[in-house]
Amino acid sequence: MAVKQKRITCARCGERETVTKGERGPASIYCDLCRDEVKREQNALRAQAYRQRKASYGGGSAFNAPPRSGRRFRRGTQGRPAKV
Repeated sequence: MAVKQKRITCARCGERETVTKGERGPASIYCDLCRDEVKREQNALRAQAYRQRKASYGGGSAFNAPPRSGRRFRRGTQGRPAKV
């Protein structure tokens, strides 16, 4: 795996920093200090949205949740409903 070093400007604080980038995947756009704060904030927002969804369905029971979207039939069933 080739590891490259890339010079970035942090999208949050504007500080210039060198980050290592693997062969696959993007390089981070945040410096080391801001990266942890951004992840913490994103996780807090995600948890808050989850709690709001859970409360809107009466406590988060699987029986109160709306039906899941997606495939209604399993692959290879020629239109027969999936077994649950």
